[in-house]
Amino acid sequence: MRLQILNAIVLLIFVFSCEGVDTNGNESKSEGGSDLNSTAKLYEDIKKTTDDNLRLSLYNKIIEIDPQDSYAYYGRAAIYKKLGQYDNAIQDFRLSIRVDDPNHPPTKQEIYCDRGDVNAILGKHYNAIEDYSAAIAIDPKFSRAYQGRADSYLKLGKHEEAARDQQTVKALLSDTVLSKQ
Repeated sequence: MRLQILNAIVLLIFVFSCEGVDTNGNESKSEGGSDLNSTAKLYEDIKKTTDDNLRLSLYNKIIEIDPQDSYAYYGRAAIYKKLGQYDNAIQDFRLSIRVDDPNHPPTKQEIYCDRGDVNAILGKHYNAIEDYSAAIAIDPKFSRAYQGRADSYLKLGKHEEAARDQQTVKALLSDTVLSKQ
């Protein structure tokens, strides 16, 4: 993960250092650099506002510029979730999972877990369990996914499975506390 972040930083530095200069050192206009700059500005604008409708519009613009930007789908899904537009949220979480963009967080396990949360809100507990299980398969120490899955198991009356996941959550959280001491 650290290597991916380092590679992304090096790539960004390279792109920004090359923008506006052609191979002979003369000034030129870089189409890709322009898109990178505009998406960076849009992300800055998203950080500056709390207006969810404006943020949706900005995420839409980013996706229009770069349909491979998994974080834009993830961000838009989070807003849809907040606004109660759960079907749209699920669709964007799905798109965020499908798009292979190693340069942007979130991690796949976070996306699966968030989609599981929306499925649980909708009462689709079998789908939620699938999503939480996918998150756990990626990161077996992801306590939030175990807790979500335990909650869905409880809603389905699967008490043994829920108890097992709750025990795992307790163990993971106690390991986290012990490792910080």
